[in-house]
Amino acid sequence: MVNLLFNLYTSDQPTTNLTINGDFADDKTILALHRDLLEASNRIQTHLDMLSAWYKEWGFKLNESKSIHCIFTLRPINCPISHLTTNLSQPSKMCVT
Repeated sequence: MVNLLFNLYTSDQPTTNLTINGDFADDKTILALHRDLLEASNRIQTHLDMLSAWYKEWGFKLNESKSIHCIFTLRPINCPISHLTTNLSQPSKMCVT
């Protein structure tokens, strides 16, 4: 019952046409696909900015220490950093090449 109420409460979270969302209980996954790693990262960051504003408006407190930024690529390059909130704290990051 609690999960159902939480899902109803959070059902209007912002989405974009350029990312794919996966939700399970209070966990969220955001996926962006693009040939250009920087463009994929920009799409994720845009979505994170929208979510951050929504969470702030509705009084959600995010636990950034439990957030993971993971990039899968076949091209060995420096991974761009995404930020969960506007205070620019950095979630743990993993780049898999």
